Parts: sequence; C-alpha cells; structure tokens
Amino acid sequence: MALYVRHWSTTNRRSNMTTQTKILTFDVNCNPSTTDLLDLCVSSANDLAASSLAYAMASNDALSINGRVGAFYLVDDFDSDSLTTKTNASYNAAGDYYTSLGFTTTPSASGEWSGNTSEISFVGDNVDFIASNTGIYTTDTFTGDISFQLTLAESVTNSCGFAIYDVSEQASFLDNDGSTYGACRTMTNAWVVSLHSTSTYYKALKGNTIEANDIFNQALNDVIKMERDGGVVKVYQNNVLRYTFADSSDNEVRIALFEYESGNVRFDDVSWIFPSTPQNITLAPSAMTLDTADPDGITAYIVIDPQETITVGTDIVMTMSIDGGTTDATGTWTKVGSLGSGGEELWRVDADVTAQTGLSLIWEITTHNNKEIRLNGIVGLITQ
Repeated sequence: MALYVRHWSTTNRRSNMTTQTKILTFDVNCNPSTTDLLDLCVSSANDLAASSLAYAMASNDALSINGRVGAFYLVDDFDSDSLTTKTNASYNAAGDYYTSLGFTTTPSASGEWSGNTSEISFVGDNVDFIASNTGIYTTDTFTGDISFQLTLAESVTNSCGFAIYDVSEQASFLDNDGSTYGACRTMTNAWVVSLHSTSTYYKALKGNTIEANDIFNQALNDVIKMERDGGVVKVYQNNVLRYTFADSSDNEVRIALFEYESGNVRFDDVSWIFPSTPQNITLAPSAMTLDTADPDGITAYIVIDPQETITVGTDIVMTMSIDGGTTDATGTWTKVGSLGSGGEELWRVDADVTAQTGLSLIWEITTHNNKEIRLNGIVGLITQ
C-alpha cells in the first residue's frame, strides 16, 4: 500500500524529483519504508527549524539578522534596506518590510498649505514660522494610510507642534491662537504632538487631552515622522517608534503645523506620503556562496503579509538560482503556518535546480497582477 504525503525528494541529483508529493510505501505488515520516513522527518525538521527562526526574527525587531544562520543561507529580517534589486518596491523602515504598494510623495510648498500662511516663510520644502500664534494645514485631505515627516531645524524649544486631525472638525481649527497646545486644542479627533517651551520633551495629546508626557526628548536635526497605518496613529523619532495613540480612525484627515508662543520655529524637509496603486515589483539580494556546489534543490522559507487575497505561484512568484541568476528555477509554494494574528505567513518554497551548476546562490521574488503584498523577511534558504 502507499500513502501520498508532501515531501522533497533527496534522491540522486539527476533523478526525477517532485516538490508536491512523495509516495510513502508500506510492506505487508504495514511498516513504512525507512528511507521514506527519514526523508519525511528531514522535511518536517526543516519546517520546525524555519518556524523557530521566523519566530525569533519577528520577536527581536531591534536585532539585525542578515547573512548566514546555521544551515540557512541569505537570512534577512529587513532591519535595513538591504536588497540589491527592488524594482518598483518601497521599503518601510518603521515596519521592516518591502511592499508592492506604490507611494506618492509630496514635498511641502507654499501652495500646499492653508490657514495663517501670511505668517510663514516657505523656502523649498522648509516651513519657517516668523510670527507667533500661527497654525497652517494641508489644503489636500487624505483617506487611508498617510505619513508625514519633518526635521527639527531651529529654535525647537519654542512652543510648537504638529498633528493629524479629522476634517469634520475643520471649523475648530485655530490658525491664530496663543493658548497652550495651539491650533487643534478645541478638537476631539486630533492626534497632536506638542512641545511647550518649559520642557524639552514632546507630549502626545488627543485634542487637548494629554495621553502621554515626555514621549521623546527633542534635539536639532531630529527627523520626526507621524503616520496613520490601518487607522492607527504612531510617532517616530529618527525611525524609532516613540508612541502609539490609543484611539484609531479611518476618517478623512488633514496635516497641521503650528506655533503658539514667540515665533522662530522652523521645520525643514517637510513632506507627506500616501499610497497609490500597487505595483508589480522585483526583489533580489546579492548572491551568497554555497559551501558545496551543485545541490539538487533549494528550499526557501519566507514571511509575507498579503494585504488582499492572492494566489501564491501566480500573484507572487519566487525563483532560485545556484549560478548567480543566469538560470532560474521557479519554486512551488507550501504554507507552513501563520505568525500570530497580524497577517504574517510563513511559506516554504521548493525549487528543483538539477538543471543548474554552480554555488552562487540567489533568489528573486516578483509580484504580478498589481496585488498589494508585503515581504517581511527571508528566514533562509537551505540546500537539498
């Protein structure tokens, strides 16, 4: 009798092999083949090892894992923008992932703002408050995900701040107000980061209600980013997450900048980014040298986070090469499991490379049909 199970063949390099099924044979006494059991155990052990490594990568966000880990080649948790090829892709430094979602970046300019703009000096994408008690807001409104960033450039110990606020409360925007916490202080649905001149620390406020004191200690040339991702508003200082607001919202919003004391506040390199149509992307690392040339196959373990329904092998394709990319072998996908409840998935991708020779290992991932997909990490590639 025979039982068909998922398996990677470990037979001779030039023999036929399958990445889908393996016949597990039994004798007349229902004892399984020792060879088949060994091969199946190896596959299961690889899955377990990859699962453990994937969990470690996900749990240690601050730890940079890149290169070789044990038997796993080309391990990368994308703690940095490390890939060599990233055609049409965007790298998210806050989330440590690559995404196929396209983005539109708008640099600040005088024509992008409304409010008390007569009290502002706009030079390039810099915003210089030359008078006190001044608030401005973006003329455009935004739905869905949005982020903006700025550099703290001048006299940042004066009372100032920035915010994302619900456009339904536009009538409450105060563009010439000297009260504490400034332009959005009478709103309910405003996510505000504000500095008072009596402190060097920024506070997080929902409207005029302080959620947290001292979320970060500011300094000149710090790069501050405020984003709304999936309705959740977060604040980053130099790409380090400093605060996540308690309340979330998907409502239409605007961005605001304000100063409420004595002027002489400047924000440089002001810009905002919002999503556009998902792109078809290509991702690949630099090649890594194998210990032994001419393996029969390559098994890759990767973590993806589809943002919509996809078909693996069609909407996302992974190829592997042992000759530096001259010849590619398309992999077959098998889901190992999910990493928590956030949407990240661990997949095993098997490729037959018996038609190739060499020891220069490289992978390539392409997406198709304009699907929004995040690549969160390469757990690693192993040889068969």
